[in-house]
Amino acid sequence: MTQQNIAISYLKNTSIDTKTLTDLYDSVGWSAYTDEPDNMNRLLEGSAFYISAWKDDCLVGLIRAVSDTVSIVYIQDILVHPDYQRIGIGRQLMTSL
Repeated sequence: MTQQNIAISYLKNTSIDTKTLTDLYDSVGWSAYTDEPDNMNRLLEGSAFYISAWKDDCLVGLIRAVSDTVSIVYIQDILVHPDYQRIGIGRQLMTSL
């Protein structure tokens, strides 16, 4: 599968429900985040911005950044669902920053 074969939409700071976000983090084994639903809600609220990657209505990737909003930005997380890795989604998320 290549990105040319599938249409991926990249959205900045769009609303993502807790279950959808939790499913993505679980898919890559980041369960330290997903054990507490309240933590999942705060992940995006505490981010300076984030960009999500969608295949139709399925969340397949996410990059989120924290910042002092003046001169420093840190990439906190970048993750791509295993079924969609190695087709350029992570690269596009980085480029979209």
